[in-house]
Amino acid sequence: MKQLLEVGFNLIICGDFNIVTEESDRAATTPSKINCEGTFLAQVCADASLRDLYRVIHPTKIHFTRFDTNVKTRIDRIYISSSIRSQGGH
Repeated sequence: MKQLLEVGFNLIICGDFNIVTEESDRAATTPSKINCEGTFLAQVCADASLRDLYRVIHPTKIHFTRFDTNVKTRIDRIYISSSIRSQGGH
């Protein structure tokens, strides 16, 4: 991924990541912290200058993509290269 970014490719990565990277992406009846996978994904995205498209458009809105009996999470994500954002739009 880093090599693609270094030569100027724009990346769009999307999928069901099954992890959260921010506390606001989870609501549950029992408290929980961001796990090591969530921290790792956040660091990879920061290192590669990838932006969470939902947060670009809705920086403070709370929304979930998975609903279970006792927990709601936003685990489906779209990440974009920061350079895409600078080409127009939000």
